[in-house]
Amino acid sequence: MKRASATLVTEPLTHLPVYSRRFYQRASILPGIRGRVFIVGGTPEEAQAVRALGAKHVVVANPQFSKPWFSDRCLRIDDPGIQLLPTFAEEAQVEPGSIDAILSTCVIEHILDVPSVLSKSAELLRPGGQCLIHGGPVWTADRGHHVWVETADGTKYFFNERGDSQPVQAWEHLLLSAGELHERLVTRGVPTDHADHIIEYIYDSKKVNRLSPTQIEVAALRSPLRCVFFKRLFGKVPDRATARKLSSGFCLPDLGTWAVEFRLEKPG
Repeated sequence: MKRASATLVTEPLTHLPVYSRRFYQRASILPGIRGRVFIVGGTPEEAQAVRALGAKHVVVANPQFSKPWFSDRCLRIDDPGIQLLPTFAEEAQVEPGSIDAILSTCVIEHILDVPSVLSKSAELLRPGGQCLIHGGPVWTADRGHHVWVETADGTKYFFNERGDSQPVQAWEHLLLSAGELHERLVTRGVPTDHADHIIEYIYDSKKVNRLSPTQIEVAALRSPLRCVFFKRLFGKVPDRATARKLSSGFCLPDLGTWAVEFRLEKPG
C-alpha cells in the first residue's frame, strides 16, 4: 500500500524541479490539500501540480507574474480552478477564512516582511487550516544563497558549489565588510564593475531578506498561528577557526543550517 501511495503522489509532480517535487510530496498529506490552497510566491507549474494532487482551487500570489518572462507561462494556464495573482502575498485580495492550506517553498528567504506574510496567512486560513513553509539556503549558510548575479555583459556568478563561476568563498559574506570583500574579488581577477554587482547583491539587494534560521523561527513562534514544528536542515558547518570568528555575531546552529521547514496551524 505504501508503494502505491508514493506512486500516486509522485506522478503529478514529475515536471517540477526535484526540491519542489519533494516538498509537494510532503505537502500532499496536509488535511486541507484537497480544498482551497494558497501558494506564496509559487509558479504556474506548482499550481498545476497542486491541482493534480486534488486541490479544488489554487490561488498563487507572486509579484513576478507581472514580468515579461512569466507572462507566457501564465497565459498557458487554462484552468478555472487556478488563480494567478501578480502581487505580494500580504497584499493578495482573497476572502479571509477561505483557505484550507497555505504552501511555500524556496520563498521565505526572499520575503522582506515575514511577520506580515504570517499574519496574512492567519487571516486567510480557516480554523484548523495549516501552512507548510520551506526555505533555503538561508543567508547564514556557507554560500549564503543559491541565486546568481548576472552582470551587464551577461556574465553569471554563482553562490553555490555547482556554479561555473564562484567568486565568493565559504562564509566570506558573513566575515567581511563590503569594502573588504570587494578588494578580495578584484584581487582574484573579478572585473571592478562585476565586483560592484556582486557586492550590491550580497549587502544591499532587496531580493533576499538575510534572516538567520533563528530569526525565521522567532517570527513563526510569534505569529498568530500555532507552530506545529520547526526544523532545520543541516548542511556544511564551519571549521573551528571560522566558527570562532563568527561566534560573536551569529548563533552557531544557524551556521550549519542549509534550510528550514515549519508547519503552522490556525487554532480551531
